[in-house]
Amino acid sequence: MEGNSSSGLDSNLTCFSDFEATKYKVLLGLRVVLSLISASFLVCMLFIIIIFKKYVFFTQKLILLLATCSLAYDVVASMNVTALTAYRSKPDLYYCYVIGFFEQVATMAIIMAYFILALDIFLRAVLDKQTEKLKLLYLMLVLSPILYSWVPFIFLAYGPIGAVCWIRNKNLEDCSDFLIGDYIMIAIFSVPFMTLLVTIIVLMVISLSFVRWKKKKWGGRKEEKRMRSKMEEEIRSLIYYPFVLVFIHTFGLITSLYDSLGDKDTIYDVLIFVSTIIYRFQGILICCIFVLDPETRKKLNRKEIVAALKRMCMKDEEESIRDYRAEAGRSDSLPKNMFDSIIYTQKLEIQ
Repeated sequence: MEGNSSSGLDSNLTCFSDFEATKYKVLLGLRVVLSLISASFLVCMLFIIIIFKKYVFFTQKLILLLATCSLAYDVVASMNVTALTAYRSKPDLYYCYVIGFFEQVATMAIIMAYFILALDIFLRAVLDKQTEKLKLLYLMLVLSPILYSWVPFIFLAYGPIGAVCWIRNKNLEDCSDFLIGDYIMIAIFSVPFMTLLVTIIVLMVISLSFVRWKKKKWGGRKEEKRMRSKMEEEIRSLIYYPFVLVFIHTFGLITSLYDSLGDKDTIYDVLIFVSTIIYRFQGILICCIFVLDPETRKKLNRKEIVAALKRMCMKDEEESIRDYRAEAGRSDSLPKNMFDSIIYTQKLEIQ
């Protein structure tokens, strides 16, 4: 996660008040603004999904799940704004506790969504499994961070950490190291995140290698071409999304490694800003991959969009008419106003 360092409560404690420096205010503002921009891209993506009904097939539903998780994270990130003042304001600190919990849940949920995509690609490409029956399991995996993200509340471990509210690493009373916070961070974020990241990379390497091997093995017969086309179609729409996770966390991992050396110099500050900016491009990258898909791209013109909106309006109107007719046809349905009375009378005359 980007932009993290230390936290606190007493305004006389230098290690906390240092975070009111201009660079941290700029970092927080940058995080909020870019989160809102990323969220706007995802809203546009969801709009396209809805009007063109790109949620019917299972692979489309997985993309919708990823976009929804990413949007939820951007919304939470844009609301995570009290870390710099929590050390001197109890209301801000209490808000920091709550938003820190949602930050943890949203962060792990979207990582889990990437893992689900990589797993689904592996099951389809390598094991040749139909994964539609796993939809309940996938949903449970995305929601699973809720099961353990409440643990920091037991130790009051949520709080300000640098420019964000998350799992703090400093005591609020005396600025000393909060070791319990470090242990919790390792247990519910660092270990799961690194495990999932490595697993995603392994699954994608195996899947891509297997697909490449299959292409070479299959000949030019009609049935083999059909099988190759089917496999490529199933994984093509999903294959690029897991690499977004690897890309956006690259600078974050570099920043963490540099931080472990204990050097908080200009290079470290630059790495913090760069990793924050790149991380905030997550929603934008997801949206770009979606709209660049050939099946989606050919629909993104004024004519197709207007036609899709008209179909939606006509469908709503037809459903309203069917509902009214069903209601009017009931024996206990009596006219409630002048318009209904006219329709009701005409219906009786026709009969």
